[in-house]
Amino acid sequence: MFLISAYFDIPRIETFALYRPAFERVVQMVKTNKIVKDNSEPEFFQIPCDYSYLTPASPQGIVRVKQEGDSLTVTFRIFNMGFGDGYTAFVYRDHPFDYKQDTNYIEFKDLGNYWYWERWTS
Repeated sequence: MFLISAYFDIPRIETFALYRPAFERVVQMVKTNKIVKDNSEPEFFQIPCDYSYLTPASPQGIVRVKQEGDSLTVTFRIFNMGFGDGYTAFVYRDHPFDYKQDTNYIEFKDLGNYWYWERWTS
């Protein structure tokens, strides 16, 4: 029972479809300015505690939000690699991203409709 619970308690690429509605609610909160910015870091936002399980690799339910022009990116870290060596995340991008321009990504998978699973190095 413990193994089954552990498999479903933390969002993973295999279980993304189960968590997608919650991820989309958080993105909608970002779009409608219903989430508070972290004063120390302008790109980081505190999500409601009901959704903190979506960011197990971020302290206290933090998402990274980048708004560049009309492009919005919301990053939900789900796993940190090593000692700051990188991370994996579910990422909402409302505009396509050219991964070939950035040398820090290791791999990505298109999950459909603006959602991606990404692995990055630091």
